[in-house]
Amino acid sequence: MKILISMLHVVNHGGAAMVMLEFAEQFRREGHDVDMCTWWSGSPMSDYFLDCGVRRIQNLNNANPFDYDIVFFLHQNAPLHFKNVTKGQKEKTLILFFRLSHSSNIGVPAPIIDQLIMDKTLVNSEEVFQRMVNDFGLPLESIDVFNNASPPVFSKPIPKKISLLKKVLYVSNHQNQEVIAALKILRDQYGVKTFHIGEGGDKSIRVTPDVIEDADVVITMAKTAQYALLSRKPLYVYDYEWGGPGYMDEDNFDAASSYNFSGSYKPCNKSPSLIAKEIFEQYEPACDFVYSIPSQQLDPYRLEKVIEHIYKLYRDALPNDEKIKRLQDNYYLVKRERCYAEQFYKQYRKNRAAGNKLSKIRQVLN
Repeated sequence: MKILISMLHVVNHGGAAMVMLEFAEQFRREGHDVDMCTWWSGSPMSDYFLDCGVRRIQNLNNANPFDYDIVFFLHQNAPLHFKNVTKGQKEKTLILFFRLSHSSNIGVPAPIIDQLIMDKTLVNSEEVFQRMVNDFGLPLESIDVFNNASPPVFSKPIPKKISLLKKVLYVSNHQNQEVIAALKILRDQYGVKTFHIGEGGDKSIRVTPDVIEDADVVITMAKTAQYALLSRKPLYVYDYEWGGPGYMDEDNFDAASSYNFSGSYKPCNKSPSLIAKEIFEQYEPACDFVYSIPSQQLDPYRLEKVIEHIYKLYRDALPNDEKIKRLQDNYYLVKRERCYAEQFYKQYRKNRAAGNKLSKIRQVLN
């Protein structure tokens, strides 16, 4: 198969770029060709794509989606690929729109292109599913949840016994001050080692299975949560502005999962001393819980299962002749949407060229 990933930026660790990288790596492992289009590319993320054999296409106009078997569209890239609507090499192309944010306006459904050529919209949580339905009117049947599923290399067997709590891993670019202070308390008062991966932390590196395996507890939200669960590590959900519920257990797991393990469903800010105390004193019950989760219950977080589902979706994809006809019948509407998207991305490129950080750009664009 031939696959295209088209998205806004591929630069820093985390976020949508990491989600797409893991899809790309899995498709490459299964022997497929993968191309990537992006408006801004840089190290370290772009290096990971190149290292696994993904080909970078510099100009979005040079990538005809109908030359591919499967296309992943993120942000508002899709209109930029249809300056000219031409029949491609494939009779059928599965077109998937990924919507990954419960709040950002960069990733909302486009009013025209989505409706004309979309086979499915994939979202990373039930929370985003509800946003797509309630706020933007997408039909229920047009959306599937892929749960930020993680690569199979993170899956580990259940430990035979609970190890001593020696090291806590915090993964975040948000610099939550309660957690930062709690880590110091864990070091100074409890004798526990800590390691913070993310902007402003000890290191800004990719979270690999070895990194997770080296820790006894993982403090995080969203994407890294699934790594911890598949690795059978106690997961303490707390970050960003919402705080969080703390250790995952029978009472909070389902709700936290529905909200991408973000804590946004029930904001709860805790003092650093309470966070440190909970992490240390509730460690063994947290281990018992994560060890007790049936393997089948973790299947929704396994990327290989999501890929299998995508192959099934491909079989039912709308023929390209029908998609092309829809685009041609709505030529002027498609052109209008492309003009808006082009202006959006030109402004984005100006901001990046001026050296503005991505977080600052998001504030402007949102």
